[in-house]
Amino acid sequence: MKTKQLLVCFLMGSAAFMLGQTTFTVRVNSALDDHEERIAGSVPQTGTIGNMDAGSSDLELGNEKAAADPQLVGIRFNSIAIPAGVLITNAYIQFTVDDIGKNTDPCVLTLQAEDNVNPATFSDSPFSLSTRSLMATSVTWTVSGTTWGTVGSAGPDQRTADIKSLVQAVVNKSGWTSGNSMAFFIKGNGTREVESYDGDAANAPLLVVQYTTNVTGVNALENKKSLVTVYPNPFKNTFNVVVDVLNTSNVLISVYDITGKLVEEKSIPQAEAGSFKYTSASELQSGMYFVKVQANNKQEVIKIIAQ
Repeated sequence: MKTKQLLVCFLMGSAAFMLGQTTFTVRVNSALDDHEERIAGSVPQTGTIGNMDAGSSDLELGNEKAAADPQLVGIRFNSIAIPAGVLITNAYIQFTVDDIGKNTDPCVLTLQAEDNVNPATFSDSPFSLSTRSLMATSVTWTVSGTTWGTVGSAGPDQRTADIKSLVQAVVNKSGWTSGNSMAFFIKGNGTREVESYDGDAANAPLLVVQYTTNVTGVNALENKKSLVTVYPNPFKNTFNVVVDVLNTSNVLISVYDITGKLVEEKSIPQAEAGSFKYTSASELQSGMYFVKVQANNKQEVIKIIAQ
């Protein structure tokens, strides 16, 4: 039996799960909902730690200056019409380039969400951002792209890395209700200068979230009899395995023949919450096989037939 290379593709928005998908967008709509606080960091802070940059016409992500004055940026979005417990398939914050004179590389930023189902607006009082309680989960955004050299750019380069894990953690919290607010916090090294509500309300930070309503997130997934789907079954030439991951989890997919011999195996360390599809391209002889999936601190075995 000849075994070809296994093809693994992560399809957080795969066709099987796109039915009922909704895209929600909301822009910062208040002057105090995008704010900057001076913090300590890897470069010198020439101002007073904890001071807020009240009324700023822009947001410097990372450092205020090329090699000084690190900042914590807080961004709060209101009236988020996302039901509790839905499955978040994609999320990001879209920025617009305000100026290019401060661009400094490497620019590597960290994003976190406030550990609150309905965070209050920020204020000009010292430490208004850094005193907030943040979730432990974080997302790293390595900022790159040539369009950062053009004022007004608001394309893929100006989108954060995927923050679906941050949004998912909030909507899974007890007490989350559609219409609540969410707050995100950004800090790091390097500098990128983007529009704020004060500077250009029409191009203030924009939150984009895609979610599915036919799979109702962790609450519904936990009630499913099985978190693994294998199809087609019986199959010819190839088959697919769809795994619903409740929380970040190691996933191990193993295929055994009727004698118990391992014929395929794939390990996915720290798979993020959501759904992904594994496609086997192995040339399996006709007969019975067993697919064993270890994920979510559970194990499932499904019998499949090769024709």
